[in-house]
Amino acid sequence: MSDALEKLYRDQDLYLTDGVTDGKNRFENQQSMVEGVGSNQDAILKLLEPTPGSPGQVRHNGNPMSNEMRWAVKYHRKRGVHVTPTVFVNGIEVGSIGSGSSIDEWTELLEGMGAAACV
Repeated sequence: MSDALEKLYRDQDLYLTDGVTDGKNRFENQQSMVEGVGSNQDAILKLLEPTPGSPGQVRHNGNPMSNEMRWAVKYHRKRGVHVTPTVFVNGIEVGSIGSGSSIDEWTELLEGMGAAACV
């Protein structure tokens, strides 16, 4: 598993804050999540960096990962999924895994389903 995914999974309780952000904006919180992940850190931060809006626009246009998230949400909503922990791997709903599953369970599942490139 990549350093970034392993760190995020291991430290997930630090990021599940019910909206408590300690005065940081979304990008600053995302930066905190990837600090110390090793060689992947710069590449991950580049994907999370806000895309500037048009001149005079107050908000930014998301980041390079925004469309990926939009597609994932659209995919799930088309299948009637509106809350987690419903998981799809390679288009197949997997009811045996969820947010409470261990990193070893996720790795075993993904490798067994031919999604080893994800870990």
